[in-house]
Amino acid sequence: MRLAEVEHGLKELFPLHLAESWDPVGRQLGRDDQPIRRMMLTIDATEAVVEEAIAGQVDLLLAYHPVLFHPPKRWNGDDPDVRPLTRAAAHDLAIWSPHTAFDAIQGGVTDWLVEPFGCGQPLRSANTPGANRKITVFVPQKDLEQVRNAMAATGAGSIGAYRECSFSVLGTGTFRGLPGTSPAIGVPEQLESVEEQRLEMVCPDSQVPLIVAALREAHPYEEPAIDITTLLPQPQPNTGAGRMVRLEKAKSLNQLAEMARIHLNVDGVEVADGAGAPSKHKVLAACPGSGADLIPEAAAAGATIFLTGEMKHHEQLQALRHGMSLILAGHTNTERGVFKPWTKVLQKAFPTINIKRSRRDRHPLRRV
Repeated sequence: MRLAEVEHGLKELFPLHLAESWDPVGRQLGRDDQPIRRMMLTIDATEAVVEEAIAGQVDLLLAYHPVLFHPPKRWNGDDPDVRPLTRAAAHDLAIWSPHTAFDAIQGGVTDWLVEPFGCGQPLRSANTPGANRKITVFVPQKDLEQVRNAMAATGAGSIGAYRECSFSVLGTGTFRGLPGTSPAIGVPEQLESVEEQRLEMVCPDSQVPLIVAALREAHPYEEPAIDITTLLPQPQPNTGAGRMVRLEKAKSLNQLAEMARIHLNVDGVEVADGAGAPSKHKVLAACPGSGADLIPEAAAAGATIFLTGEMKHHEQLQALRHGMSLILAGHTNTERGVFKPWTKVLQKAFPTINIKRSRRDRHPLRRV
């Protein structure tokens, strides 16, 4: 397979529109025509992992975290921040990152994180991509198909896997042309009444100018009546940032912390009691990595305990003020184990590619 084909499959597994707006997900390095025979999975594309991939003749490094959140202003191959990319580029090693898109999907990192506690619902639901405008135009019956086809040909009427979607209903339109006009029906300065179809089609915002231009070209009227409506995004079920889990049985902070520790296979976790938090918890919020951005949503969902990797000092205090106890397990500890089940998922998705996990990818810190 070529990288472009593999990337298409990766985008189906990890739709990039689900990623946070600040997150530079997707292709970090590589060319469309690169052959991909071997893929390695890693949380971080560190220099050690890149050298491991080069030695193993890996063609694609699927790195959970993007390589560069803040691209450098100049490229010095000896700079430690860019050296992994420099080495990867020199050996034709492509790099691709799913990060927060992987967090958001159903069955992804966040769902893996809450497995011991039950099934969760997103704290912040993702929205379905696609149409965000609706164009409505009023057309004489005999010209309906001509106008509909012109709009569809320029991008209107796509809903999911369906094309040329529209709605029309018969009504009566009236108009009076001022002196100097050239109405397609009737004469100027006389009130006209015409049977018309109200035609509605959805489209993305970027296509509106093209569609309106095509509509005007196909429409018989000198001044067609056109409405453009903004559509609210539709929430995507079971997909989005964070999770809220209603526990089958209320448990204490220590019990939940021990469940998290065992699931994440770590020596210990940090905990804190929220202001006025109950002794036993029924609603748990969770977010892999750093979950402070979801504190308001977690509090609004009624969570009394929040499981995440890390929070800054003042973010911890904010959560505690909101009455939520904390379990902090370490940033990558809340992400690291997901590649064990996902190796099989990826191998099934790409049966012709040899897929393995990195042996040199590890938590950057150790306890003493």
